[in-house]
Amino acid sequence: VEPFRERKSVSVERTYSRDLLTDEEIRSALALLSDMLRERLGRNHLSGRTVTLKVRFDDFTTLTRQRTADKSVDSRDEILQISEQLLTQLTRPLRPIRLLGLGVSGFEAQIDDPQLELPLDKPSS
Repeated sequence: VEPFRERKSVSVERTYSRDLLTDEEIRSALALLSDMLRERLGRNHLSGRTVTLKVRFDDFTTLTRQRTADKSVDSRDEILQISEQLLTQLTRPLRPIRLLGLGVSGFEAQIDDPQLELPLDKPSS
């Protein structure tokens, strides 16, 4: 049995075998996660307005930051740009990073989704 559940968010995350230490490593990891997230959103024909960044440091402290855009986010570059902005909100200098995650939520109805029609009885004249 597979009951229908409306999807609330789509996310990807990765735990690293070696902590991320430099801005270059972190940005490269965010770019890869943005690609993975965009692919997953595309497979499900979804786009949303809220991007969430999850960061777990080497001491297992976990922080999340999110931003809601004015319009639906539907490209890898938009996801990456917002995630990099969210990263700058974290305390500098960053401690070594053990895990990064990205998610999108706040889905909007897709234009290509069919509108269901209800069979209504016409009133008698």
